[in-house]
Amino acid sequence: MVNVNGDNLKTSGQLVPMEKVLMASGTKLLNVLPAGLDEDIKKDMSKAAIFLIMKACRENQKLAACLPDTIVSSLMDCATLGMIPFSKMNECTILPYGNKASMQLMYRGIIKLCTNTGEYKNIRVGVVREGDKLEYYKGLNQDLRHYESKEPAHNRKVTHIYALYELINGGSDFVVMTMEDIRVHRDEYSKEYKAAKKYNKVESSIWTKEEVSMSIKTVLIKLMKYAPKSDKLVQQLALDRDLKREIAPERKDFTEEKEAEFAKQRNADVTGVYEDPPEDKKIDKKEEKKPEKEIKKTDKINATKVDDLPDITDEMMEEESLNKVDLMVSQTDISAFYAKLTELGLDKTKQEKVSDWVKTKYKVKSKKELTVGQLRKALDAVIAKIEKNNLEKEGEKAIEEFNEQEPK
Repeated sequence: MVNVNGDNLKTSGQLVPMEKVLMASGTKLLNVLPAGLDEDIKKDMSKAAIFLIMKACRENQKLAACLPDTIVSSLMDCATLGMIPFSKMNECTILPYGNKASMQLMYRGIIKLCTNTGEYKNIRVGVVREGDKLEYYKGLNQDLRHYESKEPAHNRKVTHIYALYELINGGSDFVVMTMEDIRVHRDEYSKEYKAAKKYNKVESSIWTKEEVSMSIKTVLIKLMKYAPKSDKLVQQLALDRDLKREIAPERKDFTEEKEAEFAKQRNADVTGVYEDPPEDKKIDKKEEKKPEKEIKKTDKINATKVDDLPDITDEMMEEESLNKVDLMVSQTDISAFYAKLTELGLDKTKQEKVSDWVKTKYKVKSKKELTVGQLRKALDAVIAKIEKNNLEKEGEKAIEEFNEQEPK
């Protein structure tokens, strides 16, 4: 594993502390902050970002357990947008999903990015409470007027949320949703809230803790879905994985694998456990991972018969249960995989054939999309096939030696 400056941060048998990884990323953060900012401001933002992420890691053990390079990558995404995670501005945050961290935009961050394009004359959101007067109509002409009550807001329930924009060229649009409609939308589309209900943890759901903020973000996303957006704005919004699905969706974002991953991420928001949602099979806590088979150097063979790898049976490649919490592979795991293939006597050509075969079996484009369990299963299958070939070879040799013996 390396940090953003290219320095090795992980050696065999030794992990570098998270604080050192984050501190090493300071120079890189300065380079990705938006151009035009004063150098002193950039330094202050870089220091603040590192301090706040270190503080968040100390307070959130799940975030601290994420791979350091994913935390640094998420921090870099925030810096690219000119934002600081966990700040009082509440423009963005970094959330843990299993062993990976991911940046997520808040509604204030979305408004900031739209405003920075220079295309929007006005973009804002509003909260309508009991006692307020809201008038609006749509058609060839449209208008929205919100008259606030003079009564204290904290005593009045929220009834509507609206979001609107005006473009520099004169275009405008707005979206209004009642809280009832927003809750129906939440119940139908929010996997995080669905998982909370399944686990009877509705009180811990972000929709319960910050219902107004989440409602504002829902309405704002609905507005921006069809709003004019420059290519740069789309690229910026797409840094938020979930927002990309709504505002700039692509076919590759809705494959079965992506949908399963998305469900597990929303489930992790509620339970803190990166696993399949509760409607699938329950986790067998007694299940243990099989230890990796050891191959002695004396057992190294000439792997000429590995050419028939596609004949390995599907039973040998049966995937580990998706209900089982499993980590995604790191570069270190992939390097260890190739080292084991070398130890088994496979040259580079055969190693590449094994690599292509594994990607085909698991229907992935890159080995980085595999889990540790899947990579281990693949290695076990290769070892089993080589051992089988070795036994067959020894048997053939024994028969030849027997036939060559002179009769007594």
